[in-house]
This record gives sequence, C-alpha cells and structure tokens, in this order.
Amino acid sequence: MFRAEHLTKRYADVVAVDGVDLEVRPGEIFGLLGSNGAGKTTMMKVFMTLLRSDGGRAFVDGIDVTRDPLKVRAALGYVPENPSLYEKLTGAEFLALLATLRGLATAIVAVAVYSWWLVPIIIGIVVVGRIAGVRRMRRPKQ
Repeated sequence: MFRAEHLTKRYADVVAVDGVDLEVRPGEIFGLLGSNGAGKTTMMKVFMTLLRSDGGRAFVDGIDVTRDPLKVRAALGYVPENPSLYEKLTGAEFLALLATLRGLATAIVAVAVYSWWLVPIIIGIVVVGRIAGVRRMRRPKQ
C-alpha cells in the first residue's frame, strides 16, 4: 500500500526525513512513532501529495506520488490534525467539496447537496452553530 525508497525531505538546513526506506503492505497495521519534529507528519504529507520530497521516491498502491499525484489523491482520504478549512464551510459547502474532490459531476453534486440541505428546512430544524464543518442543528422552540 505504502512504499518509500530513500525518501528525503529538507526544510532549509533541517533534514525532516532522512533516507527512509519503508513498505506497508495491504492488510498490515502500521504506526509512525516518534518525538515532535521527527518527520512523521512530513512523511505522511509526501505520501498524500501535499509536499514534494527532495529525494527518493514514494508510492501509494504502486503509484508514484510525484508522477501521478491526482491518481494517488483519488485513492486516499486525509484528515489533517487541525482541519481549519472545515470550520469555515457550511454543511452544504463541505459536502459539495467532498463530492467534487471525488470527481462527481457538478450538476449531480448540486442536486445531491442542495436537496439534502433542504431537509432541515422542510422538517423545521433551525441552524444554530457549527460542529466539525457541518452546522449544528436543533428544532425550534414551540
């Protein structure tokens, strides 16, 4: 599933990932352990195509993350530690973003997202806040 060959990533004079060789096969459970600054997040961002390595190669399902990043992104999902973008989106915007990232046609996304978004209005739920990128809802007081 994941393979690294001599993977290296630097930030100016700091070497965050230093020649890592790694293979995680399908069905294996694997954890990256290390202290703050050890390069765990940096390495995962290279696999997720969010950062380019400075050396070596990284593969996801046999796909080179540098040569075909869109195919890698279509095969993976990634939730960052601090997903600040989600807090800025309404529920409908969040669903539209996910559907678009998965390659659904714009017309299908619009119909699916906005017909779902009408359900709270139809059943009388009022939007009162946001939780994890989706607006928190409650029924209006009678």
